[in-house]
Amino acid sequence: MPAEALPFCAEGSRVSASPPIGTAPAQTTSWLFLEYDRPWSSRAVEDNDLPPAVQDWLGANLAALPESRLVFIKRGRPRPGPKSFYLAVARAAESRLYRRQFQDYTELLTGDLASA
Repeated sequence: MPAEALPFCAEGSRVSASPPIGTAPAQTTSWLFLEYDRPWSSRAVEDNDLPPAVQDWLGANLAALPESRLVFIKRGRPRPGPKSFYLAVARAAESRLYRRQFQDYTELLTGDLASA
């Protein structure tokens, strides 16, 4: 089937009467992806062991970026080396993807995402 004929996940869920678990809200235009290599629960964004200052920074950036969402990601088993933080801007007029690598989560505190 050609890619242009494929429905959005949420639409496919509605058509098949399946629960829309895991579908993204259509109004989200900014995605923050944080590589987090520790175990997490279904409430990872709220229930994690990130330093409080980093949690505050993430919350402030979510509040400053309209229609944004934070998602935790990981590359499999923890391994040494830098981790990545991504900001994906998916607006109709333009889309951009930013990547920032870091060794320690506190290194994120110096970034200003609202200007993206």
